[in-house]
Amino acid sequence: MTMFEATHQKEILKNLNFDSLFKINDDILCGCIGLGIPDVNPRISGFSYGKSFGYALLTYFAGNALAYRRLPFCEDRIYRQQFRFVREHQEFLKKLTQERIDAVVTELRELYLHTQSVLKSAGLTHVKVIRWIGKNKEDGDDIPYYESIIRAKRSAELLGIKSIEVDMDMLNSFGGGAYSHLGGVKLELSIPIEDILYFSSILAPGNSTPIMESGEWVAINRSPNGIVSIPVDAIDHPDKFLDDNNFNKEDAIRYMESYVPIVVKPLEQKHFHNYSIRYREINADEIEKITPSLIKKIVNSFKKYLL
Repeated sequence: MTMFEATHQKEILKNLNFDSLFKINDDILCGCIGLGIPDVNPRISGFSYGKSFGYALLTYFAGNALAYRRLPFCEDRIYRQQFRFVREHQEFLKKLTQERIDAVVTELRELYLHTQSVLKSAGLTHVKVIRWIGKNKEDGDDIPYYESIIRAKRSAELLGIKSIEVDMDMLNSFGGGAYSHLGGVKLELSIPIEDILYFSSILAPGNSTPIMESGEWVAINRSPNGIVSIPVDAIDHPDKFLDDNNFNKEDAIRYMESYVPIVVKPLEQKHFHNYSIRYREINADEIEKITPSLIKKIVNSFKKYLL
């Protein structure tokens, strides 16, 4: 098996004959990418500090900057997770006028174009990156996300399938192999440079401190339903619990027959007046029940709270 070697950022930049650093001037964009938006109470953490409200804003800005977005009900999971915090951040959201949003979007688009220029000047068409998916389990999942990938990989191997489809976020952080302590699943991918939004080595330090982890890449998932195809041999995992003794070809057939990578993520309204929100996931069959009359009824029910 060929050894996978991740792309080293310093190596691709050392021979460039121009300044590859990009200075982010907008404090909101800088905060969403980095550790958080300054002078905001309560704090809005950025992408580098954890996937929370700042990351949700960044996905919105990126979709506007590059003209892509998800289908209704297939939006990024971060919106579902962070919806419960909208109330505490509503004063900040009020300040996000169209003019302010346009300014953030414009600079993010400039950052993307700068990224593309640097990577093309380095003679690259793809970058090789690694991502570890931890063993965390979200509410409503029958099995952890990482385990569903392992089961799909093992099933594909037994059935001679070369790739599997998985649900991924709109923006995904990759590196050179750090975070192996998370266990779970390791993805070794070759990503077209057109899908790299930015990477750590081209960002000028903010307040004398780098706003990203060293060697980090942020990749775009443009799929309208969130589904991407990953080669089976690009997936590795330290857990060997699905060996031939407890997972055979018949198990693989049953698993793949029921395996549905698309995750429909609606918000179910309950006790909206006190912002107590309950979440659930619906399957593909339920999509057929979403008729125009039902959509109209839902919209009208929200209008009385928003108008």
